[in-house]
Amino acid sequence: MQPNEMAQWFQARLTEDRSQAEYQQLLRHITEALMQAPLGTWMEAETWVQSLNKALTAERVVALVEIFHHGFSDSLLQILLKDEAPVGRWLSHRGRQLLTGLFAKERIFDDAFVTTFFAQEAVEELVADMLYGALKDFSEVIPKLVQSMAPSALGKLARLGGKATGGMGGRLVDEVEKRIEPEIRRFLEKGTRRALDRAAEKIAEKMHSPKAELAVANMLDFALNQTGAFYGQRLQGKTHQSLFEFEKELAEHVLSRPEFQQRLREFAEAQHQKYAEKTIEQLLEEWQVELSIPYQEWAEATWPAVKTVIQSEGVKNYLEGLCEEFLNSQAEQEA
Repeated sequence: MQPNEMAQWFQARLTEDRSQAEYQQLLRHITEALMQAPLGTWMEAETWVQSLNKALTAERVVALVEIFHHGFSDSLLQILLKDEAPVGRWLSHRGRQLLTGLFAKERIFDDAFVTTFFAQEAVEELVADMLYGALKDFSEVIPKLVQSMAPSALGKLARLGGKATGGMGGRLVDEVEKRIEPEIRRFLEKGTRRALDRAAEKIAEKMHSPKAELAVANMLDFALNQTGAFYGQRLQGKTHQSLFEFEKELAEHVLSRPEFQQRLREFAEAQHQKYAEKTIEQLLEEWQVELSIPYQEWAEATWPAVKTVIQSEGVKNYLEGLCEEFLNSQAEQEA
């Protein structure tokens, strides 16, 4: 038999119907062998670090981001836009409680976030405008109160003419308002910053009070009660494209930094030192995790791809080479 004929026989044998069941058993044997072997025997730290550094280049990861964006993200967005049910349905009651506890009770956000937010110039301008409007409205009440409550003769004289009639009472109101206006502006020049600093301090103090926790819980409830379409609408058009550009920029920047490779090395070495002598089975038992592996489903899902690979020209050439090598060795032994 010639090498090409042997290779064709192997290809036919490895892709016939019964081979799928054999492939399922092979998956099981491979997985069990890896789970029962110490991790250090097949996860040598330096080899893994070098392999990951070569695989996780900025160009490759950016290409994966582009594949995801062009191949999947549009379809996922369309599914999201059609989702008219609350996104909170994906969380159980206990899940919502845990999420609320994480944000409302645990100190997941440091107080520095609050003080930094209130230190922003934009916040100061917004609060100054709000305070100015409130003080201006209130300032219009003060002279009228003075005018109406003054028991003196001046007060009686002022009441002889209202503001609308242009009498002394109206002129008094105009004069008081005119003098209050600059005082308000002078107060806000320094008073706004003092007010914001006090507000930041008070909020930081009360961030974990029962009322603050309730406020955070209410905000989370609002977010979870919105539909998928509500969020999908905010990801359309330019936002969708901007998110794509951000993902590419983030991947390229992070992976091009030498620091990333150093952190990857530190992580791999730490994991190797911690787990090299243990098997996956031992770790699962130690962590009290029960893992059921769906070998049949894995085999059914991956068999078409495996079958296509076996039938490829590259595998055929590889098998021919092996068969030729085998036949040559047999001939040498017989000689």
